[in-house]
Amino acid sequence: MLSCGLGFVARFIQSRNLDFFFITGLNYVVGFVGALTWMVLAGGWQADTSTIVFGMVQGAHYALTMLGSYLMFQRVGLGGTLTLINMAVIVPTVASSMLFNDRLMGHGLAGVALLVLSIGFVGRRSQQQQSDVRLEWWYWPLVIGLIALYGAGQTGAKAFEEISVRGHQPTYVVIAFATAVPIAFINFMVRSRIQPDLRSWRHAVSYGSRVQLRNLAVLVLLGIGFGITNVSQLSFLVLALRDVPGTLVFPIATASLVLFASLAGSVFWRERYGRLTVFGGVMAIIGLVLVNV
Repeated sequence: MLSCGLGFVARFIQSRNLDFFFITGLNYVVGFVGALTWMVLAGGWQADTSTIVFGMVQGAHYALTMLGSYLMFQRVGLGGTLTLINMAVIVPTVASSMLFNDRLMGHGLAGVALLVLSIGFVGRRSQQQQSDVRLEWWYWPLVIGLIALYGAGQTGAKAFEEISVRGHQPTYVVIAFATAVPIAFINFMVRSRIQPDLRSWRHAVSYGSRVQLRNLAVLVLLGIGFGITNVSQLSFLVLALRDVPGTLVFPIATASLVLFASLAGSVFWRERYGRLTVFGGVMAIIGLVLVNV
């Protein structure tokens, strides 16, 4: 639900042509402060090599995926974007099974299979909408790159939980957001080439009217809310992987995210979906039931 909230807010920012990279950059700063607070309350800096390496991988995955997601929102909507990116769920799921011995049997295995299969259907748009989308030459390389980033980030989260010393989760989250902040800053500096005619924070400050200052306050509040949600969802992920097999965590989280995001896209942005979407939604629901029985 937290990940879906992130996608929803990001899509809202993009659809209103707000200063997307100012808000998402502030999000990582707020996330870093929140993670730092958690680390201090948990006893301070506790890290080994795996904590640092996998935390940096997670942070790079976060910031670069945000950039790619913005470009995809404009072309295939919220549901389509999250569906394509989350195809990478197969990477950490297979890694959990083959490398970390998270075995599934019986109805649990059938449920995971349904969840993975459902991702290919949920978020799929109608044929008419597909014909209206102009896809540049770099679109599919972008999709492949985002899938690779997502797979690396999620697999790294699982590897961290398996290899690192128990109790290093707060430091891992701090490192992830500390890595994401400078990458987000670079995105922010070049954003005029990515997001033309944006309603930037500079516009609000320059004019100084009550309306413009209110708009600036909205941007800041969105960034703070985004950051709190972001650090919370990563914290829940690493804590879940501590006690629940990755072969359950990744398919459940991914299928639920894609399902809710597709519903949100349909309700709030009129992203229309065909019969295959409904079929995929039913598969996801059945799969969630099977893995939780």
